[in-house]
Amino acid sequence: MNPVESATVRTPGATRALACLGIAIALASPAFAAEVPKAIADGTLVTLEYTLTVAGEGIVDTNVGKEPLKYTHGEEEIVPGLEKALTGLKPGETKHVELAAKDAYGAYDDTRRITVEKSQLPAEAKAGQILMTADGVPVKLLEVTDEKAVIDVNHPLAGKDLSFDVKVVAIEAAPPAAAAAPAPALDAPK
Repeated sequence: MNPVESATVRTPGATRALACLGIAIALASPAFAAEVPKAIADGTLVTLEYTLTVAGEGIVDTNVGKEPLKYTHGEEEIVPGLEKALTGLKPGETKHVELAAKDAYGAYDDTRRITVEKSQLPAEAKAGQILMTADGVPVKLLEVTDEKAVIDVNHPLAGKDLSFDVKVVAIEAAPPAAAAAPAPALDAPK
């Protein structure tokens, strides 16, 4: 192998080594580190595991061993009291959170019991069932007569104090929000 060939053979390896060194330096730079959130704060994308219990009912929901929950902190995608309690936690941390009904799904409201025509329900509907409205809201069927039905549109956990055991799996910078579409122009009256 002559010296020219030898230099040609080594150059790609040296270039790769320098490129890797450049990437390592960039990853270690303060600018890159600022992009990775260290703790839960507004605008961060949070991944967590949780177990929800209600006194007297035991575990009512959990995602442990299943797909973790992802939400954007500060966007009111989870119950307000839980969101507030998670602020400042770091990946790997766990927390037990006790929430009064007012900080979770609110107080139970008797006026949210509505009478509807039985014909609006599925034929097989029976009292005690949870049904979904056309827009995906769960409602409880309280009573069914020959012609009418009483449904409860309160959230199933309204009026209940909740306990959450959470584990923060990951925190990331939330992806940038899509630019809002401009509002349509209104024609001036003629």
